[in-house]
Amino acid sequence: MPEFGTKLLSHELIHTALRKQFGKQEAIPKVALIDFLREHSGNAKPSTLAWRLHELTQAGILTRIGYGRYQLNDRPIYQADLSPT
Repeated sequence: MPEFGTKLLSHELIHTALRKQFGKQEAIPKVALIDFLREHSGNAKPSTLAWRLHELTQAGILTRIGYGRYQLNDRPIYQADLSPT
């Protein structure tokens, strides 16, 4: 499995891996997410891991529900229909 730091993993694969690890937890502590990312990112710096967490939040995979607490977003990610009319 490629590392999360590469562009090879799609958001769907990351979401699946997070779902497998954390299940239906209501709140996931930031420390647990950083540990999860560290396991899949090798020797990444703490700032890199924090940035990856930020990217997952911006992509809509995670939702911040409080200070240091996140939740997996179960809603489908909106994709605009760009077919020519």
